[in-house]
Amino acid sequence: MGPKERLEEMIEFVEEDLKSKSFSFASTSDKNRFQFVKYNKPRGLILVNKQIPLDELIALNSRNKMDFGFSLVIFYKDGETFFKRMVDSSSWRNDKSLKLYTPNEINRIISLTVQERYALMGFSKGMVDNFCERDLQGRVIHYYQPKTERLVQAVRKFEPQMVNFDYSHIKRGEPGYNFANNTHSKTYFFLNEKKARE
Repeated sequence: MGPKERLEEMIEFVEEDLKSKSFSFASTSDKNRFQFVKYNKPRGLILVNKQIPLDELIALNSRNKMDFGFSLVIFYKDGETFFKRMVDSSSWRNDKSLKLYTPNEINRIISLTVQERYALMGFSKGMVDNFCERDLQGRVIHYYQPKTERLVQAVRKFEPQMVNFDYSHIKRGEPGYNFANNTHSKTYFFLNEKKARE
């Protein structure tokens, strides 16, 4: 399925989902930007069906904030462009800094693109580059889940959890010792699904 078809699929599902909850839905002059009305207030929505330049996403978000005072971003969850599992990249295999985690936990780590990180951190560059665990509290990231053999079509919401590094394997005098810092990743996260209230 190409990007155009992906966007059409997202639009169709999100529109029907919002209308089923008595929200209205309308397009704007930007192909990825929409509005919906919640509690008589128009809200901005961005549907991201493919990798787009960060400055374009920031501009869409700014226009939503200017036009509607609110902006929500939903990414297409394909596991290749967005919601990529870290283990699908071969570069992590020699990384001993993940020793705090079991193989099962490592399998759950998601590598977020810069676009996903900006949306997660409310488009604050300072937060993307410098955050702590407290800064993640209450934050969520939204994905459109296409129908698969195992999963139903849905908009899913995830809460982030930090991935911490442990560099205790680097001993004094070894290369990198002076730079090794037991800190957290800026790109790897555990994403825990936040279930809708019953």
